[in-house]
Amino acid sequence: MHKHFVIGLVILALALLAPVALAQGEGVIEARVLNGTGGGASVEGLAVTLHAFRSMMEELDPQTAVTDAGGRVRFEGLDTSPDITYVLSATYADVEYDTLPLSFEKDGQTALTATLEVYETTENPNKAAIRIEQMHVFVGFQDGVMSVGELHIFTNAGDRTFVGVEDPELGQRITLRFALPEGATGLRFQVGGEGDRYVTTEDGFADTEVVRPAASQQVLYGYTLNYDGMDTFDLVRPLLYPTANLNVLVPRVGVDVTSDQVELSEIRTIEGQVYLNLNGTDFAAGDQLFVHFSGLQDSVSQVAAPDTPQEGLESKWIALGLAALALMGGLIYPTLRGRGQAVPASQPVEPADARLDRLLQAIADLDDALESGGMDEVSYREQRQALKSEVLALMRES
Repeated sequence: MHKHFVIGLVILALALLAPVALAQGEGVIEARVLNGTGGGASVEGLAVTLHAFRSMMEELDPQTAVTDAGGRVRFEGLDTSPDITYVLSATYADVEYDTLPLSFEKDGQTALTATLEVYETTENPNKAAIRIEQMHVFVGFQDGVMSVGELHIFTNAGDRTFVGVEDPELGQRITLRFALPEGATGLRFQVGGEGDRYVTTEDGFADTEVVRPAASQQVLYGYTLNYDGMDTFDLVRPLLYPTANLNVLVPRVGVDVTSDQVELSEIRTIEGQVYLNLNGTDFAAGDQLFVHFSGLQDSVSQVAAPDTPQEGLESKWIALGLAALALMGGLIYPTLRGRGQAVPASQPVEPADARLDRLLQAIADLDDALESGGMDEVSYREQRQALKSEVLALMRES
């Protein structure tokens, strides 16, 4: 697998300023736009854009059509080459919506269908019914510092897109809030693109990205906690949303771990390191995650923490996040909707080529895991499709 060659081609493709003309063919994509909000307005006359990418590296000329009275659009004369990926998008009520990637994958296939759901918006979080379906916490120990990574997967159980509430102090709409443990430093994110998605708050940070129904929204971030000179340490983590499933991954390096809320369910090897996997379910908003660590000084010479990067999150954090999801039966969901992420002004933004390098390396790692028998076919395809969607999203941003 020529990983570096592929990465070089992608970075070169990013330098192309103008999309390449889409070759004519016999392909047809028929789509229907639906308003998923009960009693919502008609979607007649809505502009729908068809985006096309060749081998995830080259953006082709987009096409636009307008929905009829039934919300239908049709695109004809499309290239049916299997290396062409199509994505439909539309902006409704100032919010952009996308379909999953589409491809003519079967020999002789010339027709595809898709459904694109749009929603009315709300500023009322109660109508959105935000909750965390999966929360993953993974830690490491090195030289008196605990590195903590967290992956949250949010859902909106309502039928309206939550656009947030205006915060008078921040001067921005806030959708999701995150409270950090006391003493947390070095906050960093899985980032990509320009803008101010995340903003600092008194007790942590907040997200400004809208939360759509019928989809999952992921936030992956990391921070550090100092336990230098201490043999015991308590990780106390406020939970601001109802949380269905929570797991904590702790490297087995001689540190004792106890908690009344999460229990040891299994021991797994991830990225060459043995981890304890502790699980808990059905946490209420306002609960606190409490995990007690002891024997820290005895394990000081056993390095198990991922490196602490200064710019964004490195690939090992992503790998741990993927592994945590696999343990819980989940997946990294496509983030085509997550346009333009950034850290607060004090943190640097991850360059596009660096993020591409990381995403493609993650795809290559998945391929290797499948080849070695370390991953089942279904999980492989789901996670690879999700990472592929991230690459496509980054190509569109660039």
